Amino acid sequence: MTESSTEEAANTSGTTETESTDTETFAETASYPDTDFSTADGEDWVQLSDDEKYLMVSQAIDTFNSSGKFVITEGPEWFLDALNAFYG
Repeated sequence: MTESSTEEAANTSGTTETESTDTETFAETASYPDTDFSTADGEDWVQLSDDEKYLMVSQAIDTFNSSGKFVITEGPEWFLDALNAFYG
């Protein structure tokens, strides 16, 4: 994560909107276990489906990007790979 400048935010805004639309579509059809994404830990992570993991990570990226304080330059797949490797 890096602090954003106006230029960086402008460069990433198009892809964020597309990812957000995909995320919202998935969120409408997904079923979740009893997991609060804001407090999820490693035990919760390993119980989530791949789609649920993707949604969780996408929502976190969207939140950071929309805050205007950060620009996440990696896609959800990078974070999924790292989290899956960590929590194995």
